[in-house]
Amino acid sequence: MHMGNAADRYFVSGGSVRFFVKPVDISRKNVASALSRVSTDDADALLAHAGSGSQQIDSVRAIGIPNVTDPKQYTDPDYWKALVTSKMAMEYLFTLTKPDYFHKLFVTAKDVNDPQLQSLVLEQLFNSIAYNQNSVGISYMKYDNVDRRTHRDPEHRIMRKDMGSVQLVRSTESDKSLIINREGETLDEFAAVMERWAKNPDEMDYWIPASNTSETIDAVAKWEFKSETDDSGVDSTPVTAERFCLLQLSVANPMGEPHKCEASVVLRLAQPFLDAGKQVCYMALVCGGEEAKWDTHRSAEQKMVTRMEKFRLKPAVIEEDGRPPCFPLYVATYALL
Repeated sequence: MHMGNAADRYFVSGGSVRFFVKPVDISRKNVASALSRVSTDDADALLAHAGSGSQQIDSVRAIGIPNVTDPKQYTDPDYWKALVTSKMAMEYLFTLTKPDYFHKLFVTAKDVNDPQLQSLVLEQLFNSIAYNQNSVGISYMKYDNVDRRTHRDPEHRIMRKDMGSVQLVRSTESDKSLIINREGETLDEFAAVMERWAKNPDEMDYWIPASNTSETIDAVAKWEFKSETDDSGVDSTPVTAERFCLLQLSVANPMGEPHKCEASVVLRLAQPFLDAGKQVCYMALVCGGEEAKWDTHRSAEQKMVTRMEKFRLKPAVIEEDGRPPCFPLYVATYALL
């Protein structure tokens, strides 16, 4: 078995040996076939370890345990936790379920002590929130696209030069639903969607890939940006601008592994909008992130700002051929409204 496509195998299988060891194309077809028969009721059953005669549930559902070093937990059902580990399955499930489903899955991921799965669930939770059109407020600040080892900025003045907020919410004037499209499975298909959208900005408000093995871009949103600071970082009269924002859903670090960001992917998806004369930005949207239990003296807003200030990508500096992108880069957090 060639392991060069291990990431693709894990995207489909979520670690299921049955699907991981098969050729990835066959496993993808098998999982897709099972998912096509999954109903809303089946989705709930995926998080319950009770026996089931449903072949599709058995194909998608995984069982985890809190302590993999304890042999007893492998044989005692009281320790077993039913969950979904396949990203391919999660991408389909958020079309059937509500955000509460991913909250429940996140709790289970914590129960089995799987940080990688926790990160994946938090990222899918945000797409579920968007897909179900829950109102979200997003606070952002400039991503300091520098090597902090050589560019010292302990007060994060670079990041504070451009701060503001946006909202993911349906129109308050017409109460119209957001137009959310879910399509595309390859980078070429993603780029084709961006080219079409750039020519017709009213086609949609939010785009989510139908299937996505890339770590770099998880969604694109058309937002009205209201910057609250001028170029010097001083509070100013808010300036509104419509931008197509390339979102990378990530998790808080530095305790965890920095999220990989491929500049070539960011630039490929941004280019159609730039060619059409549209404003573009990139945003690393930090999902979740539990602050220290002892930190009870700061407000939630202060903790969110600290989370943004500490956030780093991998590589920390986004550039292509030694040049940074010609559009704004942000790091952000969100809260339900």
